[in-house]
Amino acid sequence: MRGRIGSGLLLLMLAGTAISLRAQSTPQRVIMPPAAMMEAAWPTLDGSRRQLRDFHGKVLVVDLWATWGGPCRIEIPHLTALASELKSKGVRVVGLTTEDPVADLDRVRRFAGEFKINYPIGFASGELSSYLFQGAGTIPQTYVFARDGRLIRRFIGFNPQTTPAQLRIAVDEALSIK
Repeated sequence: MRGRIGSGLLLLMLAGTAISLRAQSTPQRVIMPPAAMMEAAWPTLDGSRRQLRDFHGKVLVVDLWATWGGPCRIEIPHLTALASELKSKGVRVVGLTTEDPVADLDRVRRFAGEFKINYPIGFASGELSSYLFQGAGTIPQTYVFARDGRLIRRFIGFNPQTTPAQLRIAVDEALSIK
């Protein structure tokens, strides 16, 4: 699915019910995501609420993940490096977990500190979670959107040998779209 996310690139990791060390990159056709997805507010670790629309005009990488996900733990250092390296070029990374924002807040906060996560972390649920998972409960799942909102790639799972390079290619593709 290709979709429109404002003018941003979004890569999202959201926690699911299964994990996988395999990864597949799926080229997408252009589809506008529902407005409800763009406007769905999600709580962040700092207590604020954000929406995907808040990243309008940016290349955004959204990662669906969980603290207990083995592949998520392997992927996160790649995402923190990507966030640091490409922030000045307008790339933003957002991590969304489906863990409970009340019961699991302290665990997620400790995890973010332990892994030195340098991008916003939030809790996805409801319509946003359903839309992003689209029936595939595997985590992590990562989405790369171009500035114009087109979905460039959806990654399901994480393979440490291939996914980082494929992710970088997708982000570079998104950055090249004016």
